[in-house]
Amino acid sequence: MTCFNKRALLFIGICVLLCGCSESTSSSTPRTLSAEKNVRQRLGPVSPSGSARISASSVKPLVPNKFESAQNLTLSDTDLDSYIDSSITGSDRVLAHSLMKMMPPGRRGDFIYVFPNGRLLSNNPDILPYAKLEPELPEASLGSLSKNSSRHQSSTTRSAQDYSSSCSPPNPPSAPGGAYVRQVSQCGFAAGWGFVEIEPGTSYMPSGDNGYLYFEIRGSAGSLSEGGLDYYSDSSIAPYQRVNCSANPGGFCNLTNGSARFIAGELLAIFHGVTQSGSLLFTNVGGVPDYINPQTAYVTSQEITLINSAWIFDASQPDTTGIGTDPAGNYSPCMKCSVSQLTTIAQSGATSYAIDGAYFGVDDYGDNTINWMQVAFGNWGSDCEPGTTLCQFYVSNNPFVYYGGPQYYPNDSISQSDYAVTGYGPYETYDGIDLTGISGSSVARKPLKAINEPLPPAVPTPAPTPICSKSIPLPCNGCQAESKDVIKSDIACTPR
Repeated sequence: MTCFNKRALLFIGICVLLCGCSESTSSSTPRTLSAEKNVRQRLGPVSPSGSARISASSVKPLVPNKFESAQNLTLSDTDLDSYIDSSITGSDRVLAHSLMKMMPPGRRGDFIYVFPNGRLLSNNPDILPYAKLEPELPEASLGSLSKNSSRHQSSTTRSAQDYSSSCSPPNPPSAPGGAYVRQVSQCGFAAGWGFVEIEPGTSYMPSGDNGYLYFEIRGSAGSLSEGGLDYYSDSSIAPYQRVNCSANPGGFCNLTNGSARFIAGELLAIFHGVTQSGSLLFTNVGGVPDYINPQTAYVTSQEITLINSAWIFDASQPDTTGIGTDPAGNYSPCMKCSVSQLTTIAQSGATSYAIDGAYFGVDDYGDNTINWMQVAFGNWGSDCEPGTTLCQFYVSNNPFVYYGGPQYYPNDSISQSDYAVTGYGPYETYDGIDLTGISGSSVARKPLKAINEPLPPAVPTPAPTPICSKSIPLPCNGCQAESKDVIKSDIACTPR
C-alpha cells in the first residue's frame, strides 16, 4: 500500500466553448510555487474548412467562465441573457443568445465565435484579449479508409502543432506500433502526476490491440521508461511499468500488487518518475479515495493513499542523470530529461498504425471521453526512496512553467486531445483515438463533458518590506533603516 501527499464544440461558423521495493506506505505532497514564465498552447482546428486555428494566450488563464455556472440548470430565455455581457448588443446579442440556447445543459460554457471576416464575439468579452486567429498549415490527406480495414498506413502526417525540443521524444518514433497523443514537458522534469477516468462503453480493442494511459520519461540519450495503466476492456484495466527492469530488461516489470485490476468509470491515479538519485524509477497506480475529487477541488497538500495500489521502485535507465534546477525552481535529477503523458493504442505487429476498427475513448456521438485531470510535470523529493512512508512531489502551480506542448500520431484527427480554450497546459483534457476509419480520420471531436476543473490558486505577491528613509523617524514596524543617522521616534514609518 502506498500513499501520497500532494473545451471545444463546433457550431455553424467557428465557435469555441469553454464548456475548464519494500511493502511500505509512501506519500506525495505537491508543493506549489509561483509562476516564473508563460508559454502559449495552440488549440486544435475549430474551422470546418481547416483554414484557421484559434489560439488563446496564457497571459491571464484564470478569466472566470461565466456560463459554466448554469450547467444542468433549467433556463428561460431571460435567464440566458443574464450570462451575456451588457456590452453585447443588437445582432451580436441575438447570435450570442441563440448559440447559448443550443448548448446542452451539461456542456455549457463561455464561447468564442469567429465571423467570416475574422471578428471575434463572446458572451464574456474578458476572454477575447487572449484569443486570436492563426493560419493553419494543411495536412496531407489520409486517403480513403474503410471501417475494419487492416491496411497499414505509412507514417506519418505530422500536425503543425507537434512540439519538439532538445529533450522531447521524437515524433514519430522509428517504429510507432500504434496511434497516440502525447503531452510533453519542458526539459528538466522527470516525474508525472495525474488522475484519469475512462467513460464506460466508449472503447473497443480487437485482438492484438491494447489501450494505454501512462507517463513516459525520456532520458538524455533517448531511453523511454513508461508507467501507468494497460486497458484490455472496461472490466479489466491493469497497472504496468515498462523500463529496463532487473526481472525483464527492456520489457514489462513486476509491480507489487501487479495483479490489481480496475474498471472503466473508476477514478484512477498515476504517479511515475525518476527518483532524486536518478538511479531509480518509481511507479504507483490505483483507485482514488473518496476524499480526493480533482473535479471539485485542487489537490495540493493532501496525503493520498491509493486504493488497491500497485507500485514498484526499480532501476531506471542509465541516461536519467544530470542534476540541476528545473524551471519551477526545484531539484531535478536530469536536466536533459522530459516527462510526457500519453493516451495510446498499441497494435501488435504494426510498424506504424493500422485502421483495424479499434477506438479508445470515443463515443457514438463524436465525443472524446478519456478525462485526464490535474496533470502535472515535476520532480520527486529526496524522501521518495525504497522503504519510505512519504513521496513528496514538487511542482509549480502554473502549468505553463512545466508544459512544452502536444505531439499527435499519426495526426490530430485520429488522435485527439480537447483542451480548455485558455490552453491551460495538459492540466485537464478529454482524449480519444479512433482507428475505425470513419469519423476519426476527418472530424474534430468534442469533449464528453465541460472542462471546468478547478484551477490552482493564484500565488499572492509577497508584501513589500518597509524601509525607513531619513525623512521618516524610527521606530518602524518591521522596517530597516537606510542609514545609522535616523533619529529614533515613536512615529511608525510606512512601506514605500
